[in-house]
Amino acid sequence: MACLPCIKDWISCGNTELFVAGTLTADSAYIWQIENKGAIYQGNATTDANGNFTIPVSELPNGLLNPYAGAFTLTVMADDAYQCNSSTWNDSAYCTAFDCIIFEVVNGTAVKNTLGCPCELI
Repeated sequence: MACLPCIKDWISCGNTELFVAGTLTADSAYIWQIENKGAIYQGNATTDANGNFTIPVSELPNGLLNPYAGAFTLTVMADDAYQCNSSTWNDSAYCTAFDCIIFEVVNGTAVKNTLGCPCELI
């Protein structure tokens, strides 16, 4: 089965954690994966009661999330599976499913550490 499309998002510089909003299964274990320029970084996360989780920036190489690094791709897999389509999120703007988030780090005065958008399952 092919992956569903990725959505695009952004975060600001200087975050200590990334808040990943979505409609993953509540109180469940997942593996997050961030890819940038061929390098892959992974970690474990457990969703909260709303299906959201955080990624501590301290679990990534120092300075990785910078405005000159280009695009990052975030995917999430069930803790017991390693498949492209094992975890699908919903985008609240349109409530359409997606499998990954492509994001960039931007300069400026805006402050944003949230990736994705929560959407109630319908």
